[in-house]
Amino acid sequence: GAVPQNIRTQVDAESARLATTSPTLTDRILFRGPETQPGIAVDPQREAQRLRENAALGRPVEDGTTPIVQPQRRGGLFDWLF
Repeated sequence: GAVPQNIRTQVDAESARLATTSPTLTDRILFRGPETQPGIAVDPQREAQRLRENAALGRPVEDGTTPIVQPQRRGGLFDWLF
């Protein structure tokens, strides 16, 4: 079969994409676990309570601070050793 003219560009692009999305074995051992996902998680129970209070007091929905879930930091290998 015919090889496309830009085969090197395609292979380089695919290799670069794999290199940036796959953690190394060392990263998986030292940092144990997947990378954190972007975004902020809202605490649904506390947010519902805040919204109910605002409604009961006649306040706007935006009034107050939206409660968020604080992610627990998962320790890596060095945290476990020391």
